[in-house]
Amino acid sequence: MIRIASSIAAAAIACSKSPPPSPMEHPDPTKRAPMSLSPNAPGAALRWERLSADRSLSWPVRPPAYSAVLGARMVVAFADANAATALVGVGADGVPAAIGPVPVAASGLCAAGDHLVLAGLRARDGKPVVLELDAGGKAVRELEPAVAGTLHRPPQPVCTTAGVRVVWEERGPGNASTLAWAALTASGLGAPQRHPWPERTANFAAAPDQAGVALLRDGGQPLRAAIYRITAAGVDAGAPLPAPAVGTPVASPDGVAVLIVATPQALQLATVDAARRAAVGPSPVVAVAPPLAVSGALLVPLDHGAWAIAAAAAGPDPSSGEVAAGEPPRREDFQLVAYDARSHAAGPPQQVGPPLAAAWLEGKLVLWTGRTSAAVSTWRLMP
Repeated sequence: MIRIASSIAAAAIACSKSPPPSPMEHPDPTKRAPMSLSPNAPGAALRWERLSADRSLSWPVRPPAYSAVLGARMVVAFADANAATALVGVGADGVPAAIGPVPVAASGLCAAGDHLVLAGLRARDGKPVVLELDAGGKAVRELEPAVAGTLHRPPQPVCTTAGVRVVWEERGPGNASTLAWAALTASGLGAPQRHPWPERTANFAAAPDQAGVALLRDGGQPLRAAIYRITAAGVDAGAPLPAPAVGTPVASPDGVAVLIVATPQALQLATVDAARRAAVGPSPVVAVAPPLAVSGALLVPLDHGAWAIAAAAAGPDPSSGEVAAGEPPRREDFQLVAYDARSHAAGPPQQVGPPLAAAWLEGKLVLWTGRTSAAVSTWRLMP
């Protein structure tokens, strides 16, 4: 599962040796040769138009990245070279600005009112921690979740209309694991509630839902994916998905939307119906030409039932003619697609770099891409 949605990402700014970011222009990557991803609906109306060339940060970062929208800007938490987190803000103009380093290896980020909530593992001792940060990146509060036993999945904060919930997992006996969550209140983190799983979790991603927290979980053998709802009453039975999922679930007017890999070459958009708690759809959004296979994706809600989908595909590249250790080199493709849920149609793909995070700001898509460094670009939706 690619984490963003996915999905994200301590106090003293002076503690980092990383220099501040400086925008640097890069050639437009859309000028390169077309790749193998293709839209699944020919003649679809929606398409992307690039508004700016990539602007890079001047220091190396690495995935995963976590993002949240705070006011009129997007805040992204990147892992830096010091095993800490670099916070960067960007508005609809696509110009990045440093907010500050945080000595925590981030595992999630969300925005609650006028502040940020960041969770992760503290750099100095590896313990799970939840930080409340003001808009300038200064730590207002630092709290430790009450983990029972051994931590299995690091904490993820989820900012909902009912308040902030922090979700994590603990190891159980044998292959079992335990889901735990706690409410973040003015007095601190509340007493955790717990829900046992009969088998180990392979991956999970949490996001706000109309009724609480939506949890996308992969577990079991063979691997099964489902969307669970966490409320004050506990965890529901879950809505099974027809195929493995990628990215982070996203709340929609109809329920919870999620991207699934129907076949290695087919990425689809499914929705878990809010009332029936069942997956409906799914709708094809991206097709991949073999030997490549879908390897990850970001899902971003836009206006009027539209979605942005940044998809990644990877696989062997025998056409290169180079063979290392008896195996052909690997090839990766990354594309940005607009999907119209009203017409169930995906527009033509645009080539981008490896997707890290994205947000819809003032009618523009702000997209972060990269692997050993990060660059931001802006896009607009065209009919």
